[in-house]
Amino acid sequence: IKQALINYEWKEGAMQKQVKKAVLDSAVIGHGILKNGFAFKKDTARNLKKDGDLEQRQYIRDKAPYLERVNPFLWLFDIDTESKDLDSASWCAQIFFANRLDVLANDKYDKGVINQIKGGELHPEELDLTMGYQDTWLKSLNDDSEMKRMILYEIWDRRNYKYKIIAKGVDKPLLDKEWPYEYLDGFPYEKLDYIPLINEPY
Repeated sequence: IKQALINYEWKEGAMQKQVKKAVLDSAVIGHGILKNGFAFKKDTARNLKKDGDLEQRQYIRDKAPYLERVNPFLWLFDIDTESKDLDSASWCAQIFFANRLDVLANDKYDKGVINQIKGGELHPEELDLTMGYQDTWLKSLNDDSEMKRMILYEIWDRRNYKYKIIAKGVDKPLLDKEWPYEYLDGFPYEKLDYIPLINEPY
């Protein structure tokens, strides 16, 4: 029964497709990253629509396990260890981007930090999606706030058993809570090494 359930979730969650992407990453650049977890819409801190509804990726279903390929260039981990691998790392972090309005409207983030950003006391770094375009047609389709993305770090601190989300350029965390997976010894990530070079993770 357990095996049948695992096979069902693997298929329904399109996990094989995510694994193939990570394997391709590892073959092309030397390593691939997979993130695993259990999705609750109420716990999602990303991809808010303007009306406040959560916008999930199609392969991530509510109240179900998921497996997701992570861009290796947007993922960091602690290499201040002798073996320089994920098993011995004390932290890892995933970089993601979110619309400024969505971040400021997220009720899971620290209200004090949000108010300081709104008031101009804190200045998070942002990406301007119109950069590099000679014409202004793209910018004309959206207001300025729609074309700005904040750079966020999702940090898993195994040493202190903390989970944080920090905006680049802001020294106070938007989210700071206890490690959400008490049963998990390691990180909710798997690193696939196709070209293992001792003490050279990249």
